[in-house]
Amino acid sequence: MSLKHPTRWAPIADLLVIVIFVAVGRNRHGLDSTGTVWFLTVLWPFALAWIISGVTMRLYTSVDRTWLRLIGTIIATAILGGLLRGITSHTMFSVFNIVFSIFILFGTAGWRSIRLLTLRVRSNSRPA
Repeated sequence: MSLKHPTRWAPIADLLVIVIFVAVGRNRHGLDSTGTVWFLTVLWPFALAWIISGVTMRLYTSVDRTWLRLIGTIIATAILGGLLRGITSHTMFSVFNIVFSIFILFGTAGWRSIRLLTLRVRSNSRPA
């Protein structure tokens, strides 16, 4: 088994990385904003952009070029998320988008790499 076999939990894991990004950003910058409304206001543009981009890039349904599809999804999400963020009167494109892209790259590629490594270790430890 490899990453060529998508897991049904992949979209949830990816969205969890975005949720973690928003939560870490709030704590890291010491923002006074609290509550669900603030959290969802920051989260929704990039979560929605991720879903649209992931579907468009066939990140969760195609079994080939997984890493290329992931990179495409990240780039498309940064662009579309920036546009959607602009709707809520935030700065459309800023360093926020760059930080988001880097965090999401490491988060989404990170859990996929750990999963791939785990699957390889398991397959190598099975008796022949």
